Amino acid sequence: MLDKSADMLCHNIGLKRFSLDLFRTEGRTTKHSGFGNALKMNHTLQHLELQLPVHVELDLEELVQPLIMDENGHQANSTLTALRVSGLSTMSSVGASFARMLQKNSSIKHFDLRTPSTSESDVQELIRSLVENHSLETLNLSYCNGVKGSVFPTIMDVLLVNFTLKDIGLVGTPLHAKGKHFAIKEQLRRNAMSKELHLKNLIMARPTSARVIFCGSPYAGTP
Repeated sequence: MLDKSADMLCHNIGLKRFSLDLFRTEGRTTKHSGFGNALKMNHTLQHLELQLPVHVELDLEELVQPLIMDENGHQANSTLTALRVSGLSTMSSVGASFARMLQKNSSIKHFDLRTPSTSESDVQELIRSLVENHSLETLNLSYCNGVKGSVFPTIMDVLLVNFTLKDIGLVGTPLHAKGKHFAIKEQLRRNAMSKELHLKNLIMARPTSARVIFCGSPYAGTP
């Protein structure tokens, strides 16, 4: 069903939101691909949600490749703005794959990774990637067991340079249980206020020259 869904998205030209829930399926552990190719072919989808059982391993490298800007500034898919992936197998390279995506993506605004098996190192890698990201507005790491105490200073350091993030979901994480989410929410609030004040204080430059275009005239394009 996973591969068939990917094939359907390859040829669909109108769907904007797609959600696939495979938690009720049974079977042996298999690795699936195809969604990366679907994202290359599809330029209307805005929201993709994949809920996977532990026996289904998604090819993450193949999935994120179209969402990564190359050295020439080209991104195969710039339409997708929201991505949610949950229930990933512990064998998946979560941190490395999604960190690469967030470092060089210019379109994803909402990223939801509700995967309890996500390791502490994976979370650290994801958070650090946001130093270079200037498009993501919300990051949901709810119920990720890897969001532990050592992740807190990393998040706070990143928020000193990232003013795009508006919310970080931490419900059901060890960090939330310790009450550290309050400090993070407060820093996000300060960032929003600082950004708003900065925009208000911008001074418009006084124009010093102008160009008048005479359409159809011999003087057209002459200043």
